[in-house]
Amino acid sequence: MSPKSDLKAFSRHCDTYLRRFGVGHYGVRYELAVADATVRAMSEVDSVSGSARVSLNPNRNDKGIDPSLRRLAKHEALHVMLGEFSELAWGRCVSKEALRMAEEELVRKLLRLIPD
Repeated sequence: MSPKSDLKAFSRHCDTYLRRFGVGHYGVRYELAVADATVRAMSEVDSVSGSARVSLNPNRNDKGIDPSLRRLAKHEALHVMLGEFSELAWGRCVSKEALRMAEEELVRKLLRLIPD
């Protein structure tokens, strides 16, 4: 699959999970761009405006593998779901790194618990 067709499938899977997780009302912009080559995808959330940007790395090593795209979409949808939590916590006296690590651990746990 081409990066554009991967993005189309990825965004379709993300939208499905976002609706399932109760955040289907977010305006999500999908793009092929990740600055860090070691990151397969990433999300940025603005809970005040109800918007998110979800980026898929076009150079990741699992291109064209639909189960990987589905799992990656679920992972990023969970980050969007947790966006308000993250923004609230960042406003407190917590280091960003400690919060990021705690959120990532929670996402990994939820991935194991929530079926595809």
